[in-house]
Amino acid sequence: MKSKDPVSPTAPDDVSGQVAEHGVTRRDFIQGIAVAIGTGAVAGLGAPIAAADSAPQILGEPDPDYYPPALTGMRGSHDGSFEVPHQLRDSGQWLGEAGIDSGERYDLVVVGAGVSGLAAAYAYRKTHPSTRVLILDNHDDFGGHAKRNEFQVGDKSLIGYGGSQTIEAHAPSEVVALLSEIGIELRRFLTHFDTGFRKSHDLMNGVFFDKETFGSDHLARGHVELPFDVAFDGAPLSSRAKADLKRLFTQKIDYLEGRSLEEKYGILSTISFNQFLLEYAKVDPELIAYYFASPCEVTGVGTDASSAIITIAEGTWFPTYPQHLQSMWNLAEGMKLGLTPIDVYGYVCHFPDGNAGVARAFVRALVPDALPGSTMEDLVSSDATGHWPALSSMEHFVFHESRLNYAILDRPEAPVRIRLNSTVVRAQHVGSLESSEEAEVTYVRRDQVHRVKTGSVVMACYNTMIPRLCPELPEKQREALAYPVKVPLVYTNVAIRNWRSLKKLGVAEIYCPGSFFYSVTMDFPVSMGDYRYTTSPDEPVILHLVTHIPAAKGAPARAQRRAARGFLYATPFEIFEAKIRDQLDRILGPGGFDSNRDIAGITVNRWPHGYADSLDGLDDPGWSEGEAPNVVGRQRFGRITIANSDAGAAGSMGVAIEQGLRAVRELS
Repeated sequence: MKSKDPVSPTAPDDVSGQVAEHGVTRRDFIQGIAVAIGTGAVAGLGAPIAAADSAPQILGEPDPDYYPPALTGMRGSHDGSFEVPHQLRDSGQWLGEAGIDSGERYDLVVVGAGVSGLAAAYAYRKTHPSTRVLILDNHDDFGGHAKRNEFQVGDKSLIGYGGSQTIEAHAPSEVVALLSEIGIELRRFLTHFDTGFRKSHDLMNGVFFDKETFGSDHLARGHVELPFDVAFDGAPLSSRAKADLKRLFTQKIDYLEGRSLEEKYGILSTISFNQFLLEYAKVDPELIAYYFASPCEVTGVGTDASSAIITIAEGTWFPTYPQHLQSMWNLAEGMKLGLTPIDVYGYVCHFPDGNAGVARAFVRALVPDALPGSTMEDLVSSDATGHWPALSSMEHFVFHESRLNYAILDRPEAPVRIRLNSTVVRAQHVGSLESSEEAEVTYVRRDQVHRVKTGSVVMACYNTMIPRLCPELPEKQREALAYPVKVPLVYTNVAIRNWRSLKKLGVAEIYCPGSFFYSVTMDFPVSMGDYRYTTSPDEPVILHLVTHIPAAKGAPARAQRRAARGFLYATPFEIFEAKIRDQLDRILGPGGFDSNRDIAGITVNRWPHGYADSLDGLDDPGWSEGEAPNVVGRQRFGRITIANSDAGAAGSMGVAIEQGLRAVRELS
């Protein structure tokens, strides 16, 4: 295995100092709860983004007011979720106290309450219905990257997604069947997703050229929908760059003419997209800045470290909402690469809270009393008016609304218990591996160390943590598990009081290649149950912003991801808020937008360890069959099996579920 390259990532201009990969001081951390309920505004940024009555403080899971989706500020990997894991990282293993034997004994303990862990627990209970299962997670909410964000803007409730976004209709048949079992029928999404919303409001795609990168601020509207010369009229590009961009947008040219398909893939998978543009497409170097951010959400890095084939494929996947790079279709078709859209549904298989809807369905199946209803629509609904209830009445809370009841997720008498805010630090066999009849799991919860006994363990947490949690593993497996570098992500939701500015400018999705956030998009137009998406520009809506994370440009992809990880842990919420306000004012200001007046709430979902490493980057070696790190790393070890999307080397909901099912089968 390759050794890790040390990286000293740099912070943005307005963050002082540098961030070491293995050390981030506590002064750099901003607690999400404090931001959510605080009364002070960031200097120069206007009114506070969240008032005390919009995000109740978390008091503890048994409390009926415990409701993480309503928290704003810094979420995702929030304060309190990573300190203990970082202690483990720095020491190499758990060196703390042995902890208290809780006296609890389970048939299965699942480490990680993400979609993969929840699917594993469900599959295990389905096969062994009389068993007891405990699910442990270090976050204050279940779902892993599938996070639900809620906002209250006046009398209107808004639901957004803070990570895992869409169900892939091309998922394995066993995954689709399992979703059906828990009440999710993919075809029903077609009745909930308004595919004609943008056209009915004359909203198009756009590109925002920022002055720092391109010389002046300019919004180009309709680069997907309108003729090139109309869309890019006035764009701050040189005449040569504009001519080359027009060629890419309007012509289907085989830049690898004369080569076989195998040879083409061989070339495109071993060069960066920057190299392809300069050496094969022969474009003006100025266009490197235009395309740079395009693969960021998939690879975690720009076109300098993403392969040409991944960059092209990422721009051709989804037909319902065309990506910002219409030219990718021309490249794929011109070079006859045989790429097709992933599925006919595109982004249609989408809950208002993304795949948090899937996580909620699993929780409802595991702990039925936690959420009323039985349909996929019930997973979303508030009430007939679209308003969320007050949290003060337990009776109202449980029986009259679809607000999930966190207070009963960890009941002693329940066959399945979901225990949040609990960081596992050790999972090992009791006695020798050969003769052991049970395992012991040690976890930290509210500064107390506890131990539970279990017949089996499914590790559904990040692969890179498992070697530190399971010291018995053989060295080859430990090395394989430690190899991946997950894709850093930031999924930011901004609740705005109306979208008149977008209506006036005629845009709904904006690619911002040089800006802090490389994409600004109106949330997907999904109405489910009693929840209704906006129909008028005078109504509130959520803007979804995805961060183009500053990294060590020019370095290999894995080094860039580590740099970005350090940046995310070190950057406080105030910096994100400042960047949000600045970018939205500059893009939407000409349409009348004013961030001080129009922003009602901000939730920053940071994921320094985001989507699974696909292990096909330019700096990844080739592996012989069966020797890839995810395959070697996921092997069963005694009473311990391994799940999560890392084990499938793909950051998708379908893969996460598939790996959870595999891990349970291995226990048989």
